[in-house]
Amino acid sequence: MVIDTGNNLNPASGAASGSAKARATPTGRNAPAAEYSPAPAAQDSVSLSPQGQTLAKLSTELSQSPDVDQDKVAAVRTALAEGRYQVDAQAIAGKMLEQDDLLG
Repeated sequence: MVIDTGNNLNPASGAASGSAKARATPTGRNAPAAEYSPAPAAQDSVSLSPQGQTLAKLSTELSQSPDVDQDKVAAVRTALAEGRYQVDAQAIAGKMLEQDDLLG
């Protein structure tokens, strides 16, 4: 790394290095600041593919639907209370084994 002592950044060497204007203006930038303002940015835009539009529509519809079917819950609750709900242990065990096979 090289330290340039003639870069006019040391305030103690102000008298030896020239005027205050020369010290305050970076080399090569003697033009007014207005000339260096960035151009206005173009507006960005996004275009979704037909598949993306379909997914966005489905996502909106799903977010508006209830997570739980309250009517089905009420029907199962009533069947349990009345003793009409029958659990098929063989079917449950079979589904558990199928799920285990899928997991590896």
